[in-house]
Amino acid sequence: MRFIIPYINDALFKGADEGNWRGRIQAVGDGRECVPVVFNYERYFIEFEKSSWLRGNCNFEDSLYKDHEGDYFLPKMDHRVISIWAGVNRQMEDVKQLCAVDPNQATLQTSEFSALLVEAVMDYFSSYPNVDQYFFESEPGFRQLLERQISLHAAPGIVVSWLNQLAAPHYGFSLKKSNDF
Repeated sequence: MRFIIPYINDALFKGADEGNWRGRIQAVGDGRECVPVVFNYERYFIEFEKSSWLRGNCNFEDSLYKDHEGDYFLPKMDHRVISIWAGVNRQMEDVKQLCAVDPNQATLQTSEFSALLVEAVMDYFSSYPNVDQYFFESEPGFRQLLERQISLHAAPGIVVSWLNQLAAPHYGFSLKKSNDF
């Protein structure tokens, strides 16, 4: 559960139309940036979060992922964790409670929404090419949908490699420009 201050919510969605819309990358906190999205008249934001360890919120070991053999997978120092937040509507209270979206929610299980998500990831990578590892937590079905959509909608010249050694419910992928060696 997260909370957002109304004036930050207002700034995130300034200029949004109420159909399908994707905003620009914006800071929303220490080590947290997001891309606001409107899909089917509902507001979401796609968050790109620096490791909790880098932000001083946990021990290094707490930021590691398990692999299929029960060992640890060590991510690069500069990676991002992707989260999707729903319930991003202006309220009169001082803060707005956000809910992490269930990846099984019908809205997310559409190619249109996942295409917006992929566009946000490609924008983020374009702005921060040094950040080339991305992780998220989901059900296997959403991971498969996202994998298909990234393959279909990856920016030209971008190579996507899935980190298949990660154990569910965590998934990840790396991006690189095809001319990188």
